[in-house]
Amino acid sequence: MSEVKLYNIGKWQHLLREIKPLYFNSFPIEERREWTGVECLLQTEMSGYNMKVIMHNNQFAGFISWWKFDYFCYVEHFAINHNMRGKGIGAQALMQFINEVKSAVVLEV
Repeated sequence: MSEVKLYNIGKWQHLLREIKPLYFNSFPIEERREWTGVECLLQTEMSGYNMKVIMHNNQFAGFISWWKFDYFCYVEHFAINHNMRGKGIGAQALMQFINEVKSAVVLEV
């Protein structure tokens, strides 16, 4: 059985070099930030901006970035590596995310 795990970006900062191309290849220019803006938000704890790395069988599979508000979380970006799509990894990751944040989740697609 496949194993999907989510990790806060903290100790996984080295994976930003894999997240960056996935980010740029998964979202049109009008739906993304400058990469330096993403990095700056991740370094500012008070921003409310967060990111989780999605690992599948100990391999980088994708990421979820979101904003934490008082009563809900707003998922800004959610992407799975193109070669891992169609295997249920995204569905498993999203369910884990919803269970972990313990608040309403808004996901705009």
